[in-house]
Amino acid sequence: MPLRVVRETGTARWALTAPAGSLSSPIVGERRVYLRVGRRVAALDRDSGAVLWQVTPRAGSATMPRPALTAAGGFLLALSVNGNHRAPARLAVLEGESGTTLHRHRFLEFTDLMSDGQTLVVAHFGPKPSGCHRISAYDLLTGKALWERPFFHTSYAYSGLLPVFGSVLVVQGVEREVPRYEVRPGYLAPFHGYDLRTGTRLWRRSVGVANLVVPRRAHGRGSALVFALESRSDRLHWLSPTTGETLGTVRLRWGYQGCFLEIADFGETVWLGHRSGSRVRRMRPYAVTVRPDVYRLPRRLADREAAFAVADGWLYAQDNAGRLWTAHAGDGRTRRLRVEGDRVRGLVHQAVRKSLTMAGDRVYAELPHRQHGAALVGLRHGRILWQRAAGDIPPVQCGNDLLLLHRGTGGTPDRLLRVDGEAGTAPNPE
Repeated sequence: MPLRVVRETGTARWALTAPAGSLSSPIVGERRVYLRVGRRVAALDRDSGAVLWQVTPRAGSATMPRPALTAAGGFLLALSVNGNHRAPARLAVLEGESGTTLHRHRFLEFTDLMSDGQTLVVAHFGPKPSGCHRISAYDLLTGKALWERPFFHTSYAYSGLLPVFGSVLVVQGVEREVPRYEVRPGYLAPFHGYDLRTGTRLWRRSVGVANLVVPRRAHGRGSALVFALESRSDRLHWLSPTTGETLGTVRLRWGYQGCFLEIADFGETVWLGHRSGSRVRRMRPYAVTVRPDVYRLPRRLADREAAFAVADGWLYAQDNAGRLWTAHAGDGRTRRLRVEGDRVRGLVHQAVRKSLTMAGDRVYAELPHRQHGAALVGLRHGRILWQRAAGDIPPVQCGNDLLLLHRGTGGTPDRLLRVDGEAGTAPNPE
């Protein structure tokens, strides 16, 4: 696949040009940027944009059509699912430096996967007739099976994977093989803590009819606490990942349904909101007295996921008119962030096109713009850093910069830009 790279002299900014409709959303690894180029997978140098290799992932003798990519340490995971997650899936593990396929796996029905760079954990369904949900772990370098545990999975108990402290895997589910029809509504699915490498169960804990909360990883890390939302009593619980002990709980006054939750500072602060409310509450689980700080907006929060975001102690929130508001942690006053050209007639209730994106100490918001059609706005410390034309996907953090993908239309090519996170500038791809 023909690719052209233009570099900006003296900086790590670059622009990649490819045929229209060929580029996928990029995945950032330790020193590489991975993306699909047509039916192939390519690796770029993070700093120069140079194309290091292009390969076609294969599952046996068959080509993997448009695999989903995940970076894990120095490895790349290429997953191909036919139709949806509840279908046979093929997984190839590639060496990140050369693109060499190290090992392959096939799963009857795929649900989820995660890796800490050494161990690969996959949630999937086992072979018939039992059709049991399983958690399987493999050595990421050799592909050797390390351990496997059967689980029962229902719609009443979300079965998710949450690595914490890099060594404990938390799974919600029933650790026995039972037919689905035996489970009744309201079944209490317990939480289990396992050693990620050996599969040894460290603890087991029931938290009512609760869902495991998996936070967005804004800083490349998860949470130092395990959070669970309980539906019956409308409570948020937080547990120790090493012992399963309940460390604290708080009642959600507005109810469990429609709750927005962001976990920041490695679990030291939790921000809560509700799609029918105009308040965002900040809570500190490690504090002696869990009394939330309240931040009020003039209007209700936007009715979408990630209606607010947190970065470096600053709150950024969208109201249902698409306007942006900010406040500093510890100061309950909110103020509006005004962006030049953000008031577009006829788009008042559709002003914020996509969710806020967290990236280190910055937050990126996409707003309509008279000139660009859609503008990407960089925010930090409660102020606007820059604004530029938005890409066709949410921005992807790449060190202190970000990656923007502009898909070509009408004969124009696709372009992937590494944009300066401080100034919002990028090289001219021409």
